Order: sequence, then C-alpha cells, then structure tokens
Amino acid sequence: MDLSQLIIASFALGLSQSTFCASRCLPTLIPYLGCEDHSLRSGLITTGLYTLGRLGTYLLLGVTVFIGFLTFVNPQMLGLMVVPLGIFTIVYGLLEYVGRGNVRWCPIKGEGSSPLVTILLGVLVGALLCPPLFIAILFATSAGVFNWVLLSIVSFWAGISIWLLPVGAFSGLLFGRLNTEAEKLRKVFGLVLVLIGLSYVLGIFF
Repeated sequence: MDLSQLIIASFALGLSQSTFCASRCLPTLIPYLGCEDHSLRSGLITTGLYTLGRLGTYLLLGVTVFIGFLTFVNPQMLGLMVVPLGIFTIVYGLLEYVGRGNVRWCPIKGEGSSPLVTILLGVLVGALLCPPLFIAILFATSAGVFNWVLLSIVSFWAGISIWLLPVGAFSGLLFGRLNTEAEKLRKVFGLVLVLIGLSYVLGIFF
C-alpha cells in the first residue's frame, strides 16, 4: 500500500465512523457551545479548536503505539482516562451555573472561554478510547513509517470529524437566535455539563 492509498483508506475509515464519533463528542460539545458566545462564527471557531484538541490526542496515542509504549500499559488503566474529562466538565459546568463573575478565583472571565480551555476539552474527549480509534491507530502504525503514521491519523481525524464543524456552526447560530435567554442557557447547559461529568466519573465504578 502506497502513501496515497493509506491516506484514502484512513479517511474512508474515519468517514464510516463519523456518526459514531458524533454520538461520543456531541454530548459534551453542544452544552459547551451553549455556555460560550452564541453566533455562527463562535460555534465554528469553538468546534474547530475542539477538534484540534482531539487531533492532538490521536497523534499522541499514535506515536506512543508506534514506539511500543502502550504495549506496557494496562488496558484497564486506560479506561480511567475518562476521569479527567469528568472532573473538567463538572468544574466548568459549576462555573457556568453559578456565573463566572461570582467566583473570584475563576480563570475564565468574560463571555467566552480561552481557546486553550476549548482545546483542552478536545484533548480530554479525544482520550475517550473507542474501537474505531484503536482500529485507526493500529492501521496507521502498521505502515511502519513515522511520517506515514502521522498522515494516516490526520486523515482518519478529518473523516471522523466531518460532521462536527457544521453541527457546531449550526448550534452557535441557533443559540444566537435565543440570545435574549443567554444567561438562562448558560445555567441550563452548565447543569447539563455537571450531570455529564458525574456520569463519567461514577461510570468507572459500574
């Protein structure tokens, strides 16, 4: 298999799993967008940063598999990677629910979060290991060439993320239409994020 075939196959694999990816990402992405600035532009930019964070995690996992590091890691320990995401969503959701301006130590001021906060959320969501991601990483690392591995993972990411950008942009536009209720939306979505975070954290015990 040459490089072009590898890239096409990786993209096709990602595209075939894009709806599954959306079902994993949207439960955190949509409430997060509801807590941010409400506009098409904001939704598009926020979703783009979120997906870049996921790409960072995919590349990191791909590199660690390529060099053989993950062969020494207990798979059950990898399941605990959901805990940081749960803690993040709980804290962020609580800040939104009580209001950022009411928390003196809150690092997130103003109407929108720092781009780094959005990227961090993407990084944490990307760590939600799932069968399509495992298959993609194993497929990519089978190429045996480091640069090819990276290009294969980027192609997979592009295919699997294809629905997120338009959904994020539409959500931002939709929330913008409800801008008169912006404060109420932030409280509601903040509470939703808290509940999602609790489900992540408590899920490791069941």
